[in-house]
Amino acid sequence: MTTNSRPFGVTLIATLMLITGLTRTILEIFLMANNPYAQAGLERALPEIKSAVTGGGSWSFSAGVVFLILGLLGLLASYGMFTLKGWAWVWTTFVVGMHFFQGVNHIFDALFRSGGNWVLLDGLLTLLIFGLVFFYLLSSPVKRVFGTLRQG
Repeated sequence: MTTNSRPFGVTLIATLMLITGLTRTILEIFLMANNPYAQAGLERALPEIKSAVTGGGSWSFSAGVVFLILGLLGLLASYGMFTLKGWAWVWTTFVVGMHFFQGVNHIFDALFRSGGNWVLLDGLLTLLIFGLVFFYLLSSPVKRVFGTLRQG
């Protein structure tokens, strides 16, 4: 089996996933410890999460567990991207696709549910960034280094 060289774009994506995974993992530790600063930041960033997670109970612990799982999955996917594992390409492509549709949702929120200009800008930037990453991940050279390119 030949050794594949990791493209710069894959290294960049893996590095960003590593940073995100570490950040989420640290946030979860603070949330699960009922840190008031972490709770206040999460409430400002995601006001709907408090009622959605536990109906007002010990929501920061529940949110911390959810984000801890996401953070650890992000760290695992980052490792897989750095080591060019096929499962990491599949997982990352799925997550990037989900972010792309989140951008579409933000645009609809801004246009049809009075989400505001910032929500529209966020949606457009999300579409642009994750759309480019999605198409990059689907390119033949990237699929080839992950061993997911079908010869046909």
